[in-house]
Amino acid sequence: MYPQQGCPHVAVFEVQKPIGFAGGTTLAFTLEQGEREHSIGRLRLAATTAEPPIALPPGYGPAPLVVEAPASRSGGTLVVAAEISRGSAPMMLTNTGGYFSCRGREAGQRVTWQPVLAEKIYYPASWQAWRMPVEAATEPRTFELFITATLPAEAEVTYLAYFIPED
Repeated sequence: MYPQQGCPHVAVFEVQKPIGFAGGTTLAFTLEQGEREHSIGRLRLAATTAEPPIALPPGYGPAPLVVEAPASRSGGTLVVAAEISRGSAPMMLTNTGGYFSCRGREAGQRVTWQPVLAEKIYYPASWQAWRMPVEAATEPRTFELFITATLPAEAEVTYLAYFIPED
């Protein structure tokens, strides 16, 4: 998988509601490899009854980073930014959004963090960011963002969190 050819990969799919029936359930999968002359090697399929989020198996892909930030008592937008560098210089990448994936939770419930840069942008950038609207609350809340990056080996990433109040 570009840009990490030759590295082990894993795809984890989570369902919104548990599936299954008393007496057992049969799952059927159809895999299409696309038009390239590459093939899937050493394919394994597994199913689990574990609660999401499902951790990556040991040795597969980068480990997710968990970012926690308390919410302000006023509404606004919570932003988490990833700055990509090589040494002390910004590392410019095309299609920066395609190097990251993320998912989030608030109080154990799934929430959507919107990426700022789309998966396919045609200009170089040295950052990616995710944002989420936060409603006013009487008590601070904790948000979690699980970020997975598949960046070139020489890339260094710094994560920063910001709260932008509505007023």
